[in-house]
Amino acid sequence: MNNLSDVELMNQIKKGEQEAFVSLVRRYQQPLLNFFIRLNANNTDAEDLVQETFLKLFNYRFRYERTAKFTTFLYTLAYHSWVDYKRKCGKVLTIESEIQSDEHSVVDCNTPIHTKINLKDALAKLSEEHRTVIVMSIYSELKHQEIAEILGVPLGTVKSRIHFALKQLREILSYEPITTRNGK
Repeated sequence: MNNLSDVELMNQIKKGEQEAFVSLVRRYQQPLLNFFIRLNANNTDAEDLVQETFLKLFNYRFRYERTAKFTTFLYTLAYHSWVDYKRKCGKVLTIESEIQSDEHSVVDCNTPIHTKINLKDALAKLSEEHRTVIVMSIYSELKHQEIAEILGVPLGTVKSRIHFALKQLREILSYEPITTRNGK
């Protein structure tokens, strides 16, 4: 089953093939976990959100129609799980809750190794809408059009949010503006 496409697996799930669902879970469990952690969920909540997303996927198995890429559909379910979670908990995740792990640190090539900057902390400082588009674009590798469909906003809004989020990240991380090879 592992060599079947996502759409083929969904068709198998519709027919009652449990192994097809297990294959999709194995394929997307870690990317979804990373998605939720980067949105600012702690590890336990992120695991719960992944389970909830897969539960939603299973519940939608008979209604699933290929109208877009499977990942667009899956991340739409994940995003709705995130929104539901935020609404249910009434929880405001703080930057302090994010400073628990150093696993997402990055080092600028021109910066000495002892001055590591934690990208996870920088992401936590972004607004919810800016952090969401960055996580979807960079970490989940979704195209701008897919993000627009998932969030239910115009493509221009996604591009604008990404632009401003990257600008804010540069400021937070004290990076110099990105220049082209010609120095422009």
